[in-house]
Amino acid sequence: MQRVVPLVNLYKLIWNIVRSVMEGSTAAFLRLLTLFVATVIAALVVVSVLHLRLG
Repeated sequence: MQRVVPLVNLYKLIWNIVRSVMEGSTAAFLRLLTLFVATVIAALVVVSVLHLRLG
């Protein structure tokens, strides 16, 4: 159940990015893009740390 929550948040984030692009608001798009990249990096860090711990 805990693994589903990040996916839902990621889906909402992607939807917000798509919506802001369609509305043509560049500032909001850049802010969401930065947030998206930060989220991906954080997720990769968490996954790699867990992998090292479990491995």
